[in-house]
Amino acid sequence: MDKRKDIRKIYKDKKARKRLMDALVAMKKNIRDPANPTTKSKPDANGGMYQQYVNWHGDSSLSKVAEVFVYTATSDDLNLTKDVFKSITFEATYKDRHGVSKTEEFEFSSKKKLRIKKGTTKKITDYLNSLVSHDIEWAGNTFAKFKVEFDGTGKKLVVSCSNCPYVLKNFKCTVNEVEKTFTFSKGAKIADFNLRRMQIAHSSPVFLPWHRVFIRMFELDLQFADKVINGEDGKIALPYWDWTRDRSLDPKDKKQGYLWQPDFLGGTDHTDAAKSQFLSVPSGWEVFRTNGTKEGPLRRFLNGGGLPSLRNVKYAQKRKTYDSVDFNRGSKSSKSYRNTLEGWVSIGRTSAPTLHNKVHVSVGGEDGVNSGHLQLSVSPNDPIFFFHHCNIDRLWAIWQRKNRKQKYPKFGPLPGRRIIDPMIPWDGSAGASWLGANRNILAMDVWNCAKLSTNVKSFLGSGYTYDSFSLSKKAP
Repeated sequence: MDKRKDIRKIYKDKKARKRLMDALVAMKKNIRDPANPTTKSKPDANGGMYQQYVNWHGDSSLSKVAEVFVYTATSDDLNLTKDVFKSITFEATYKDRHGVSKTEEFEFSSKKKLRIKKGTTKKITDYLNSLVSHDIEWAGNTFAKFKVEFDGTGKKLVVSCSNCPYVLKNFKCTVNEVEKTFTFSKGAKIADFNLRRMQIAHSSPVFLPWHRVFIRMFELDLQFADKVINGEDGKIALPYWDWTRDRSLDPKDKKQGYLWQPDFLGGTDHTDAAKSQFLSVPSGWEVFRTNGTKEGPLRRFLNGGGLPSLRNVKYAQKRKTYDSVDFNRGSKSSKSYRNTLEGWVSIGRTSAPTLHNKVHVSVGGEDGVNSGHLQLSVSPNDPIFFFHHCNIDRLWAIWQRKNRKQKYPKFGPLPGRRIIDPMIPWDGSAGASWLGANRNILAMDVWNCAKLSTNVKSFLGSGYTYDSFSLSKKAP
């Protein structure tokens, strides 16, 4: 099992440091041989195998379309003086990764039973709507929302869902301890919901598992470059950058700013080839856009905004729920570990961007002002991206160990981000790669980094681990 280490350890070991840098450059100049993708490589002048990660992360072009509809179910006559509601169940069907149709029930019950009394239809519908909205966790979600109401007679219950991302089959309600089933009818198509790669990978529950797959694949390509291209044993792993410990953005600070030294990743000067091979075209580290055009050398704007503090990391790690409504950048920090770690929320006196997002800004510069590559959608152009996200993944792994019962949201996120959706672009839209185009990787396939699901073991390996699952102490 691969063990990821603190990048400080790699830097102190000159041989390990050179080996890591050589493997990165080899990825930039070579691709896997399509005829023998596991054992041979071919020279490439268009960004090499490294470029596919820039494209996957930065390509915001349309990837696929999800159709959404209105569904409606109407009950038979209800006795408004005797009937008692206990629970509501929605039966939804969907297709799994293999295209097999499956049915699942989502039940929403209350400890309190509601007795229907004459003339209280508004009270009933208010109760049912609050029950549905709260337990489904779609409250405030403008994309899809259930609505419960009575028809004009006041005797028939009408349940509808606009822009539904699931195929609703039946609506069931328990009345007087008897379950009654009413069939949903499929109405008009509301719209085609465009799914774009950048939308999928960020500001949603899939942010952490998507990047877990992304950097794991990169790690395997790095090992391929180390072994097949550079003739080493292939036993290297991605290091993580613990920015709560090594906090300096000053290349002159050789103690904590070692990342930015000329003999490692370099600082901000891309005019002198001797500064760092990662900042200059002569070394081969030329940046390509997602459309394949050459852009020039790598850009960084190390600014004085500083890096995330250990205190803010501890705040995030204390969140108990993985994610919550609206399952986007608006999810409250108190109820969303994912959104807090991603950095869309303010923490105490520290205003957003924080944590993950703050690192991108601190190294890449302010968006639209002095934009280095780490601040742009093509941020993987800067190798620091992978060391940063390796640490984000480590923090998530630490959190998962303490919150073992927390799972991916079962119901609520938009299409492309749901528990049943293969993650784009590993859903058949990835195009040619050594992995193939139709892996259909789900978020739950990589929920446990040390024990990946059987669906992905054949090409992502059984799992990986870290040399430390503890938060750093005070910076030295």
